[in-house]
Amino acid sequence: MRNRFKIDGVDFSALVNKYGYSVHYIPREGRLGGMMLDGSYTPDVLAWKAVVELPCNDLTADDLSNLLMACMKQEITVEFQDTKTGAPRTAVFIKADLSPQTMNLITPAGVRWYTGMVLSIEEK
Repeated sequence: MRNRFKIDGVDFSALVNKYGYSVHYIPREGRLGGMMLDGSYTPDVLAWKAVVELPCNDLTADDLSNLLMACMKQEITVEFQDTKTGAPRTAVFIKADLSPQTMNLITPAGVRWYTGMVLSIEEK
């Protein structure tokens, strides 16, 4: 069974590496925390936001283009398997970082394949 992964309702699960993806959480801090005059640090965590690191399978030029177009928006709605709850979750994400891709192969039919793509997205 593949890991669930949809962007704005479009299923990209087939592009996800068969070993899956990782979900971790980062704190969003408010302005009341920070470094104090005595050198101590006071946290002001307002919320914990998900970050999804998604290694992709080898992609054709069309698959790569579709994934890039889906991610290059101000905000994207993503459905993924949440590691914190163990259940499917839908959330709005921003800051899609796309790793460089390497054109690795051109088939005799002229199909280009790209390798090494990792998508990293941060929850809004």
